[in-house]
This record gives sequence, structure tokens and C-alpha cells, in this order.
Amino acid sequence: METIIKIRPSELTVNLLEKLQYLLKGNDNYEITIQVAEKPSAPFLRVETDEEAKERIDKAIQNVEKGEEVIAFSFDEFARLSKSL
Repeated sequence: METIIKIRPSELTVNLLEKLQYLLKGNDNYEITIQVAEKPSAPFLRVETDEEAKERIDKAIQNVEKGEEVIAFSFDEFARLSKSL
């Protein structure tokens, strides 16, 4: 399992850490990495053109049709994870 959780510094609380600990309870095979990255300020954000957005969406559709770069899980897997949160 690999996931990225993006939070603001103000959201990093003991409660969040306790929830993560509960979610991973009993399994020492997981590793948690914390990376601090500064978000670029608004003037430096690149705005996607309509054509770039269309290309990105078309590529995503093609990936789904080919079964590539797709993350899927069953309803039962979703239900189990939801209950543990």
C-alpha cells in the first residue's frame, strides 16, 4: 500500500497521528515518510490550457480503457478501510 496525504501544517495534530497509528495498528511492515515542501506562490502556478486539459483527460480515459495506471478496489475493501478510519 502506498498513499500520499497532503496536509497543512495546522492540520498536523496528535489526533491525526493517533488515527494513522490506529489504521496501521499491528503491522510493523509499513513505513511513514514525512516530507515538507513549500507550495509555490500563486503567480508561479502554471495554468493548464484547454488543449492541455483535454489531452490529460483523453490520456486518463485511454489508461482506464487499457487498464493501465488504474487503482481499483472492491466495495468490500472500501468498506473495510472506511470502518477503520
